[in-house]
Amino acid sequence: MWFFYSDFMQAHEGRLINIRRLVAWDITLHDAPFILIEFGLGTAALIIFGYWLMSTITSLFLGLYLFLVGINYLVLLVYAVIISSLGSAQGEVDPDLAHDKRFIRK
Repeated sequence: MWFFYSDFMQAHEGRLINIRRLVAWDITLHDAPFILIEFGLGTAALIIFGYWLMSTITSLFLGLYLFLVGINYLVLLVYAVIISSLGSAQGEVDPDLAHDKRFIRK
């Protein structure tokens, strides 16, 4: 039996956090250059600092934790690069704006 991502997302719509949509919200609210710098520097700093801390035996767990958080930031960075290069941030948050009028400022 084949497993397709789109089938999984349709079956679990509303129950999972859509990371791509969260990145699109960040880009919409704070502009793409700021988010790219934040995710880029955050990813590099967390991975490098976490790796450095893992080399010391006293901070092994803290270093591992920061390293893994940096890996999670890497996914956010990839999504931010894709969304900003396509210019599709506003298009990805429009369905949310249509459902909830509290987001619309007058």
